[in-house]
Amino acid sequence: MKHNSLRDLRSQINRIDQELLKLLDARMEVVNSVALTKQKEGLPVFDSQRESEVINQLKQYTDKNLSSEDITSIFQVIMDRSKMYQIETILKSNNENLEVPDKVAIVGLGLMGGSLALALQKYQPKIQVSFCDILDRSKDVSIPQVSLEKALNSSWVILALPSVKIAELLQEKSNLFKKDQVVLDLGSTKRRICETAEKFLTAGTQFVGCHPMVGKTNGGFEQADSNLFFGQSFIAVPQSNCSPKNIDFLKNIVESIGASLTITTADQHDKMTAFTSHLPHLLSRAFYSSLPNPEQLIPYAAGSLNDLCRVAEANSDMVADIFETNHDYIHEAFQMLLKSATNILDSSGQVDRYLLKEISLEVKEFRQQINKTKEKCNAISHEKEPSKRGAA
Repeated sequence: MKHNSLRDLRSQINRIDQELLKLLDARMEVVNSVALTKQKEGLPVFDSQRESEVINQLKQYTDKNLSSEDITSIFQVIMDRSKMYQIETILKSNNENLEVPDKVAIVGLGLMGGSLALALQKYQPKIQVSFCDILDRSKDVSIPQVSLEKALNSSWVILALPSVKIAELLQEKSNLFKKDQVVLDLGSTKRRICETAEKFLTAGTQFVGCHPMVGKTNGGFEQADSNLFFGQSFIAVPQSNCSPKNIDFLKNIVESIGASLTITTADQHDKMTAFTSHLPHLLSRAFYSSLPNPEQLIPYAAGSLNDLCRVAEANSDMVADIFETNHDYIHEAFQMLLKSATNILDSSGQVDRYLLKEISLEVKEFRQQINKTKEKCNAISHEKEPSKRGAA
């Protein structure tokens, strides 16, 4: 009897859920129109005042089963997804007249290559995307798979492999690359890769070392996300022979998936990412390996411990490649860290309270600046006319 009663109750919930989905879908239809109107009028996607008004108005309908906190949390999720939907709509609209390559072949379909393939399919459907997975992992994807030879014969090739593998491929398969071809890589370090490309690629091959400044704790195509690059920086290190037209094409591709292009040198890239990405990987692993009896520490674990250990879950092979190919700048960054730590707390137990307070204030401002660079809403929605960059 209880089983039947529970089944009936669950059937009621299922019917209600179906009605909710219909209403949410109807809401997204209106959101789509809102996005196009904002684009036409040059208005930002995010309107904090409007968002607060909606939440406060909904709170007035608080009932016995839903508190104001419940309403806020539920509709915050709905509005966050609505904002993302608006951004996607505006991106697709802006991309219609962008000049981009006709075909792109991606070698490697893990997190980075898979996310880029999905992003291009979603935001640049006029680009024919194919892939080759040299690690021979079966993938149930709708992206055409080609041989390595055919992939490397494409007019645009993107190498989405670990850094050491990229350098090896550029050297061992250098005879398969051709003149006037554009070759990109998505490796985490740039000096070894760019030096290898300079040395072994056919004269006239246009190589651009790239690094999207984004990732996830777990890799693999299963974690691929078409919106992974949104609001992120996409670093590029073009060789001197890269044509302005192809740089514009690259910029159009990057902006069409919601990222922003930053052009630099291989040396500058490796020096900066030693601080922003590579040193944190070293610290998180060194920190965990220094813990005495980690299991016994669990009852004492706070959020800061969990945050620090999270970075150590990243793919060990990828991290080993990073350490191997950027060890000098990582070591330099580590020495600066040790000096800074000693300034804060020396061996005698002296604490520089003024320095601690100063750092706390600076960090707050620094994080705000980082977050501002991720907010692409205003930049995208203020483009009243789709960009037409790319014509040479």
